[in-house]
Amino acid sequence: EGATRNECTWQKALAAVERENWKPWKDFKRVQECQTSWLGFRPTCCEGRSVAVPVGCNHRLCPLCSAHRAEHYRGRIRSLFEIVHNPQLLTLTVPNVRKLSRETIRALRARLRAFLRENKGLLLGGVYSIECTYNRVEKTWHPHIHALVDVNDDRKKLPYWEFCDRKWRLEFSWLCLTQGRPVAGKRHWSRRDYPEWVSGVDPRGRGEYSRLGQRRTIDLRPCSSDKKAAYEVLKYITKTAGFVDDYRAVSEFLTAVKGVRAIQTFGSCYGFKLEDPPLTAHLQCECGGNKFEPIGLLGLGMVKLSPEGKWYVRDDAPIHGRRCRGSAHVFRGEHHA
Repeated sequence: EGATRNECTWQKALAAVERENWKPWKDFKRVQECQTSWLGFRPTCCEGRSVAVPVGCNHRLCPLCSAHRAEHYRGRIRSLFEIVHNPQLLTLTVPNVRKLSRETIRALRARLRAFLRENKGLLLGGVYSIECTYNRVEKTWHPHIHALVDVNDDRKKLPYWEFCDRKWRLEFSWLCLTQGRPVAGKRHWSRRDYPEWVSGVDPRGRGEYSRLGQRRTIDLRPCSSDKKAAYEVLKYITKTAGFVDDYRAVSEFLTAVKGVRAIQTFGSCYGFKLEDPPLTAHLQCECGGNKFEPIGLLGLGMVKLSPEGKWYVRDDAPIHGRRCRGSAHVFRGEHHA
């Protein structure tokens, strides 16, 4: 029993080392080969054109896959507006950190869950994404959260000072959760200290709590359009390209976000599907039957791009009408039959 327990401990330690050991050549090759081959599908329900689906790498730093993934997610998030009543954009920030790790992301998500529990009377549900931007000058990371929330208030606009009070209460709740352990010489806030804290924040009062240790930068604003809201929540996808020339930052980022789900629903929107589109989402034929059989893996000279942005198999591609292994399966536009 003791040997088995030690073996499990060693396996966990080796797994942790494997996560930390970033292999740049694997990531480079993976991104380099993105969309350099295609899967071909021939319609069986009509005499339409054979469709080609590009094979992506699905890498966090790949601009092609990131743009495709963002476009899909934006469409899904825009459809959230059908089930939320008062959508607003919420941004939560924490001070910059020197090192980005899985623990940094895990702790940030744990604080966010506690924040949503504390304010579930106001924030009914929504979707959030975790974004990590890199400061190239100071060599620090800025993890923060963008969220689309359903506010439990029918009023789209509030009187100015009433809105400030709502925002200050959310800020103080976030401050208490992210201020860390008590440190000598630094004020450590508790929930009952809100009247004292807000009197130092309110410009009509003392207005003395402007230092970083006493405040947190948060933002709450109504949504002017579903397109803009979807962009704000998902813009993290296109920001990672800002440090791809710094291999240390790339290594740190990929190690920290490996296996981490960066976008998540919560509350009344929990269970709303945000998954990547299935392969069959690309399979549409001219008759609408959307029944296909696979042709096989195709190279660059065997496909062409239409003016509408869709890939098709070239008429002169050397396929010779042969089927590849497993082509007995029939693919439908909605699901696999």
